[in-house]
Amino acid sequence: MRNRTCLLIDDDTEEHEIFTIAMIRLNPFLNCVTLSSGTGAVEKLRNDPGFTPDFIFLDLNMPGMDGKQCLAHLKNIERLQKVPVIVFSTSSNEKDVKDTMNLGSTGYVVKPDSISELVGTLSLIINTPKQVQPHFFFPKSRV
Repeated sequence: MRNRTCLLIDDDTEEHEIFTIAMIRLNPFLNCVTLSSGTGAVEKLRNDPGFTPDFIFLDLNMPGMDGKQCLAHLKNIERLQKVPVIVFSTSSNEKDVKDTMNLGSTGYVVKPDSISELVGTLSLIINTPKQVQPHFFFPKSRV
């Protein structure tokens, strides 16, 4: 069985570090790939058919192509149709949650304040076989 791969698309490199640390704490055998822009992510995923992550975590507020635009593009890539795309944002705006759900996101996570909270939230996502509900929302205080 191959190691699972998680992709984080976020323009904030500090978030890359925090997310990678949390993933390593959760499971050191998970591969964590980070990309800094929606445009770069869409290009990589369109042009590299050998790269299909098991989970995609997507920030909303990015310059250029924002998270909603990126999500719409990702959902048009055939091999990603069954890959869970989880919005990972500081926004807890109900409209953002609904908009991204309508665009096809699997869930929505408000970025926690600590690495331990992030590890707990990621554990719920990564270690739960298929989500029972069609869309999930984890506010900051979830774990």
